[in-house]
Amino acid sequence: MFLLAQVQQVDGSMRILDKLVTMPTILFVLIFGGWIVTAVVQSITSNWRKAKESEHLAVLKQQMLDRGLSPQDIERICNAGKGKPPHLMT
Repeated sequence: MFLLAQVQQVDGSMRILDKLVTMPTILFVLIFGGWIVTAVVQSITSNWRKAKESEHLAVLKQQMLDRGLSPQDIERICNAGKGKPPHLMT
């Protein structure tokens, strides 16, 4: 280790060689590691959003039941805007 440090101090070309060896490694980690981090963050946020939506929908359904709405009305309200109305599906 000490001998290598002396060679680097004496010869500037060794420093360039070290940089050329470490740059591809850094680029490799950034390129592939970046995609992995992005995928993990996307997965976490997507699942968190789905969990929060489920919680909000459960609270909404409970509030509608407390108000005395029928299960058919609750289903109709919860499915509003999710696609074509049943009478248009032919």
